[in-house]
Amino acid sequence: LAPAGVKIIEWGSRISFAYFTKKGYTKEALKGLAEDVCVNDQQACSAPQVVYFEADNKEELISFAESFMQILQEVSDTYPLHPMSQAEHAELTTQKQLCYLDEIMGKGKLIDGKGCRIFVRFDEELCASPLFRTIIVKPIKRNNLISILRPFRSYLQSVGLACGKEEIAQLSNLLYAGGARRITEPGLMM
Repeated sequence: LAPAGVKIIEWGSRISFAYFTKKGYTKEALKGLAEDVCVNDQQACSAPQVVYFEADNKEELISFAESFMQILQEVSDTYPLHPMSQAEHAELTTQKQLCYLDEIMGKGKLIDGKGCRIFVRFDEELCASPLFRTIIVKPIKRNNLISILRPFRSYLQSVGLACGKEEIAQLSNLLYAGGARRITEPGLMM
């Protein structure tokens, strides 16, 4: 029943993520990403769960995450929080504590805000977030992108791509080759 040219995404659990390069790292892109996270507390498959950033080191990744947290907190304050079940709240608490333990062991960092949180992890593996305004920030090297995404290709949906204009074609080709179904800009993922 879909008109010609409309891309159909099969029903089922999917994961979406954002990809930021240094040229795409702007306040407007971060605000758009924050809105994609907060508009429905990540309850849709097109909501980002992970943010990949082309960081050169851990300090740069943490600085990116801290900048994003300031904007995420501002945006989060403008959207009402959806209620969580006891099981969902317990899962979120468990994941926060595990992230805190990762921080102690030098494997990540927990940036906890009011109603939102960022888990910074230093590995590149794609993973699912516990949702409810919880975003995972990870580093990535462009040449590793396809090998990271391919195992998840049947579960990938939307990518919020923030990059320079001259990077769009190359990154889009890599993301589609990795299995992404839809590429848009942060703020339009939903």
